Amino acid sequence: MFETLTACAGRLLARVPPDSPLVPLLAQAGVESLGLDLAKLRHAGLGHAAVTRLLRDFAAEARATGFTPYAWDIDRADDLATCLDAGYALLSGPAIGPARPSPGGVSDLPRERLLAG
Repeated sequence: MFETLTACAGRLLARVPPDSPLVPLLAQAGVESLGLDLAKLRHAGLGHAAVTRLLRDFAAEARATGFTPYAWDIDRADDLATCLDAGYALLSGPAIGPARPSPGGVSDLPRERLLAG
């Protein structure tokens, strides 16, 4: 299945829980990027300090195992800053901008403008 998806999409991303046992299998299947869903972390009751630590650790572990890290549903400017500092490659969520009905094009969005709100 992953080979078919790669042929069609060109790049595979997987959103996983931070402690997912599937990471080695995803690497073997050709997944390039691992992501975290911040809304799920918040619903799990993690406090701000724990989320910050988790974002940093997840990015470092993803890169150490050959993945590019990304973060989904970022709703706080301080989490956005942490993701930028930790080197996340793809970021989405209300802290960046409102949801759109369809994806927009890729554009340059300087850090200063992002964090200014």
